[in-house]
Amino acid sequence: MENNIIETREFQVSHYRKAGDKIYRLTDPRDIYEMIANQGARRMRACILALIPNDIQEDATEEVDKTLIKTFTGEKGKSRIKDMLDKFENLKVNQKMIEEKFKCKVNNLNADEMAELVKIYNALRDSIGKPQDYFEIGKTQSEAAKETEEKLKNRGKKEKSKSGQGELL
Repeated sequence: MENNIIETREFQVSHYRKAGDKIYRLTDPRDIYEMIANQGARRMRACILALIPNDIQEDATEEVDKTLIKTFTGEKGKSRIKDMLDKFENLKVNQKMIEEKFKCKVNNLNADEMAELVKIYNALRDSIGKPQDYFEIGKTQSEAAKETEEKLKNRGKKEKSKSGQGELL
């Protein structure tokens, strides 16, 4: 439905690009044009999303998830698992780490878990997250659980001693 709603954004695009820890000044006209076009497209998508009601956005997200889940059923799903493992290896995530996260063998993952794995892969590929954000790196799940349990116990002891009483606040 048309509501005559307008969404506008004003922004400035600096002619710099960050790569790693260094910042480079853009001098090539094509690089400058592409940077401005990229930033403009991002703002346009944000304006479009701002106009779409949240319930419609949620319905669309659910449909995307359903479609993603369908791609992991049947024989094609099994070949996709192998492809995913290869792609994760390139991001320094191995099969053991994935199995520890989901607490089952990779071949036993259901379609929902595979869809979640695709989302994790996309986040890692796009540098939105790091492997340690999603997987326990260098320790098993049981070691991580013990470490968390010890932290909670120690925090409880600290809070008892701070309050001077025998109860937690």
